[in-house]
Amino acid sequence: MEMERKTLDVTKWDKSKDNDNAGSFGDPNIWALLNKAWNKTEGWMKSTKCLNVPDLGVLVQVSTHHKGQVAEAVTFVPGAYFCVPENCDPQLLPIKTFDKKEGE
Repeated sequence: MEMERKTLDVTKWDKSKDNDNAGSFGDPNIWALLNKAWNKTEGWMKSTKCLNVPDLGVLVQVSTHHKGQVAEAVTFVPGAYFCVPENCDPQLLPIKTFDKKEGE
């Protein structure tokens, strides 16, 4: 049986939906890409995606695909948030704390 070929270099749903076989339910970009690396010749891909949990932290998902094998893990990083500053690489940063004024 021939292994199904995967598109390893997709970084946004916009590129994936050009494929007639792609479909989605809900927001396919709810997880934001922190980083991704791939080698089409060797058939591998590694990615890290983040999902902010407001005021609590970030869910982080790591994925590795290698010649048809898939490994994934998800963890929670408390006290962090994910952002993509303008003209910068995506970042995981500590949640900023602000002193509340008395009476708030």
